[in-house]
Amino acid sequence: MAARKEIVETPEVDALIGAPLPREQDILFGHEETERALLDAYRSERFHHAWILGGPKGIGKATLAFRFARFVLSHPERFGEAVQSAQSLDVPSTSPVFQQVAHGAHPNALHLRRPWDEKSKRFKSDLPVDEVRRTVSFFGTTASANAWRVCIVDAADDMNQSSANALLKILEEPPPRSVFLVLWHAPGRLSPTIRSRCRRLDMEPLSDTHIGDGVRRFAENTQDLNAIFLMSQNMQMGAYGRL
Repeated sequence: MAARKEIVETPEVDALIGAPLPREQDILFGHEETERALLDAYRSERFHHAWILGGPKGIGKATLAFRFARFVLSHPERFGEAVQSAQSLDVPSTSPVFQQVAHGAHPNALHLRRPWDEKSKRFKSDLPVDEVRRTVSFFGTTASANAWRVCIVDAADDMNQSSANALLKILEEPPPRSVFLVLWHAPGRLSPTIRSRCRRLDMEPLSDTHIGDGVRRFAENTQDLNAIFLMSQNMQMGAYGRL
């Protein structure tokens, strides 16, 4: 009988041992004002197609982006009762949309990030143009009449000139019912032309209280609690990856 092959998962650039990936997070710590701004914009008469979520690494930009993506995909009718009466962007973790997004399997959600290079066994140093060009096939497929498509660029700081130009091209001529969420760590690294095509929301570093709330959710003992708390503080200063 043939030997059974092991399934080896491809590493993910934003993975942290002991913590869920941003797309798996069912709660956002802090950033209530930013979340409210996105919700109010989505149900307003004039909803912009592209948003920059700016701020230091590790504060939850990707978590908020996926939270907004799930809400949009779950509630495509912006002026429907569910959206107009919503108090937050929360989508139950038991919902099919939540589960599809959490597994990276929702057909209307695209996550662009630095890919893993199997040959060198490391992540690529930048977000290459081929990754950004995935938007061509993503937006080129047929979707239902009222469906939205959400593209998360994670993060714009990682783009080279070619990938930045490719992103700019699609931002200038956005497909119907499309939403772009561009994560941004450092203001000086994003071109003025891309900034001019997007609405910008700056997110503040998490307070110690919010960090503590997040750490207590995942730590199993006091030693873990202290170690993760210190790591979380360092992440916000750019020493590690992002939550």
